[in-house]
Amino acid sequence: MIQGRWLFRGLIALVTCVAAWLRLDDLGGPSLWLDEILNVGIIRSLENPGIVGWVIGFERENGPLYYAFHALAMKLPLGIETAFRLPSAILGIAAVPAIAYAASRVGSSRSAALFAAVLLTFSPLHVFYSREGRPYAALVLASIGVLIALTGRAGRFRPLMIALSLFAAASSALTAAPLILATVVILLIDFMHSREDRRSRSIALAGAIAAALYLLFYLRFPRPAGTLGFDERFASLGAIILNAFSVTSSVTATLTPASICAAFLAVLGFAA
Repeated sequence: MIQGRWLFRGLIALVTCVAAWLRLDDLGGPSLWLDEILNVGIIRSLENPGIVGWVIGFERENGPLYYAFHALAMKLPLGIETAFRLPSAILGIAAVPAIAYAASRVGSSRSAALFAAVLLTFSPLHVFYSREGRPYAALVLASIGVLIALTGRAGRFRPLMIALSLFAAASSALTAAPLILATVVILLIDFMHSREDRRSRSIALAGAIAAALYLLFYLRFPRPAGTLGFDERFASLGAIILNAFSVTSSVTATLTPASICAAFLAVLGFAA
């Protein structure tokens, strides 16, 4: 057990500094890879998008907030690789003290909060996603914001925290769908148990608005040629979802032992 508020804060600051070094050191060293190059090209093509474009988005994979952050960063006097990846690195660093703050509520101990911060600091995937110009670091931070709000850590600012976190997720990437859907389901359950609570109604409204914004940002764009439609995927949707739980991240329609085991553990976790 960690004793002393200032000792705890000092350790979190130290862990955050380590996280910053892991995410910023030689950030612009590796050259841009394909997806980054494509996104840089989209930003450079936005000569005069107008206010409407910045509000409702430009394409069906990444949202307007993602492009706004990276477009601003590309104006900095840095190399293109460093500038383009800088927003992800900053958001990845910010996630470390944020997860400590969330864990201190969930675990009710400073040791749990420090452990969570250390795990995220050295997480290979989180380090990787914080060092590339993609929206995944933003989604992790938005997820932590949702967690803080759902655990009640945000206090009277809970509706605002939910709204900002879900808006950040929705306006960052198409892949925010699972986070938004799961949060909306939780908010609906909470609303059904406390309909008379004004704050509960505000939170439910924030979730509904975020879901509507998500549909506006992405589903209005036509489906890319060569991709499967909803009806073609529906028959094997259950298998695809189960395989998505597995460590192999498979998107095939054939069930694997790993996916079945992971789904079973997910059900146990939901029950708990």
